[in-house]
Amino acid sequence: MRATSSALVRRIGRLLSRRIVAVFLLVTTVFVLTTLLSANNRLALKCHLRPSLCQKKGPAFSPNPKHAAQAKIETAKLAQIKSLTKSEDPDRLALGHNFYKKILKVVVNARPKLSQPLDRYYLGKFSAMRFEYGKEDQSFAESDLQLFLQVSDEEERELRLSHKYVVDNLPSTAPQGLYSGNGIVFVGGGRFNWLTLLSIKRLRSMGCTLPIEVLIPTFEDFELDVCTSVFPSLQATCIYMPLALFKDEVSRYGENSQLTFKGYQYKCLAVMLSRFENVLLLDSDNIVINSPQNLFTSEPFKSKGLIVWPDFWRRSTCPKFYSIAGSKISTTRLSDAYLEQVNGYLEQTGKVTPYDAVNKISYHERLGTIPDPSSESGQMMISKKTHLKALLLAFYYNTFGPDFYYPLFSQGATGEGDKETFLAGAVILGDPFYQVGSFVQAIGEFIDGEFKGHGMGQADPRQDYERSIELKKLAKHYSDTELLAKMKEYPRPKLMFLHANYPKLDPWDLSKGTTFDGISRHRLYGSALMEETGRDIELEIWNNIEELVCGTSTLKLSTLNKVERPVLCQEILMQKKYLIATTDSLRR
Repeated sequence: MRATSSALVRRIGRLLSRRIVAVFLLVTTVFVLTTLLSANNRLALKCHLRPSLCQKKGPAFSPNPKHAAQAKIETAKLAQIKSLTKSEDPDRLALGHNFYKKILKVVVNARPKLSQPLDRYYLGKFSAMRFEYGKEDQSFAESDLQLFLQVSDEEERELRLSHKYVVDNLPSTAPQGLYSGNGIVFVGGGRFNWLTLLSIKRLRSMGCTLPIEVLIPTFEDFELDVCTSVFPSLQATCIYMPLALFKDEVSRYGENSQLTFKGYQYKCLAVMLSRFENVLLLDSDNIVINSPQNLFTSEPFKSKGLIVWPDFWRRSTCPKFYSIAGSKISTTRLSDAYLEQVNGYLEQTGKVTPYDAVNKISYHERLGTIPDPSSESGQMMISKKTHLKALLLAFYYNTFGPDFYYPLFSQGATGEGDKETFLAGAVILGDPFYQVGSFVQAIGEFIDGEFKGHGMGQADPRQDYERSIELKKLAKHYSDTELLAKMKEYPRPKLMFLHANYPKLDPWDLSKGTTFDGISRHRLYGSALMEETGRDIELEIWNNIEELVCGTSTLKLSTLNKVERPVLCQEILMQKKYLIATTDSLRR
């Protein structure tokens, strides 16, 4: 009986061993074939982009035909991109390559030696609060702001060393001849090309003649027809960012590079790479209400060199950021307080005790901090002559933003991203700046009694600056209550920018439930812009859309390929007809 059982066990063991070996061989074969195929495809693309890499002795290489064809297309596209770049000044390009190489080396060397991002929150992420002075439902004192993002002693030490290194080694001036003149900068590419085109069309229709550069971040986002004919027809130039940044034309920033950029991070890089010395940075979905033509030659830009605009939210920067940056925050002195009611800043002269400063006073009213409210970067102005180091420090913040500095600046609050980095760089270095005092306006429409916000209205900084001077004069002679009444005699500055951030001004997408819900048509911006300007700005924008999309059959944009052009134009004309019919109702 035992012998029979032993023989059975041995037989079963041999059968299992054979099956295990068979399965192992099958898995190994699949893995090897998959690896070889993927390797062949990768090598095919590499051979066509860099033929010298494949000029080796031995058997001829036969790549996948489909990938080989695609690689040829990409090679031709790269050649055309390079030919566009040749029209630029080669000496300036070389100057830039050498300068940016040094900048990148500093930033790479400053990489924080931390294996994990900052993502530990004691009380959860910060819940953003709309800025309403004196109506805080959440305390913004230092002792309260410390209860959200948690930064260990080791993390603080490593980030402090990184920050100090970059501040000590970044230059304050650029090489002579690298930057010159004034201009407007966009980050375009792919789905942003349509929005950028509409914004540029709007600028030109408002009489703005400033030169414009559209920075294209990636090879995939570069649309040749757009950059060779569409943008140039509006006196706008495409800049392929990798070619502007790297001397080696096929170098890419991405997963396999020392630095990786995406999304918000491109904006600061675009400002750095632009040839303009003085830059107005606009988001692709920013539509001007009035021309920004003379902003560069007027106050406050002439004396301040950096202008930022307010967001809806109170500032929620983690106190640990200032320790990391080596900044001393006063426990006895306050900066000017922002008052939404008067759309500006007022001097604070009262005495503060250290205890109150830490536990009762809003942290970002203390001298040395980045002032309230938080920033909105749909538009920003900067001079590289006076604020180059602040810009490069912002570039450092953005490079390591997603893992470290974005959480430090916002603690997970609404809008976390690049928007705080420009002002932070100036504050930390002690550079001058101007924060527009006129609070951001919510622009939208009431539908069935409910307000739908679709844009952010931002003020003309020139008028805001003049009003801020009057406000400070009046504050010396009137009490707070009297001042509020007196300021009503001074009109709010006119709007200059409409940041049409949601929904985007894509005419076909808008027709799917926003401007047309299947039954009725709707406006996006209600009567606010008519009250502000006396003009139907929304109708003007749709006139621009019609001219671009339907005025010529040669316009080629990937975004417009969702539907046949006649169908799209019919939708645009129907929305325009509705806007024309409702213009008079806005004046009532």
